[in-house]
Amino acid sequence: MCFVPSSGSPYCQSGYKLATAGQWNVIATDVQNGTRFYFDFQSTALSNGSWAA
Repeated sequence: MCFVPSSGSPYCQSGYKLATAGQWNVIATDVQNGTRFYFDFQSTALSNGSWAA
């Protein structure tokens, strides 16, 4: 996951998190309110699902 904070430079987590199908997965914690983010997938395989922030 990559973050675009309201102040400071954009950055990505240092490693990938495995998200298993059919269950909720925590990808990041302690993210400041208002921080924009985007998913950066390690694989080019089809990825779909839902997310909650």
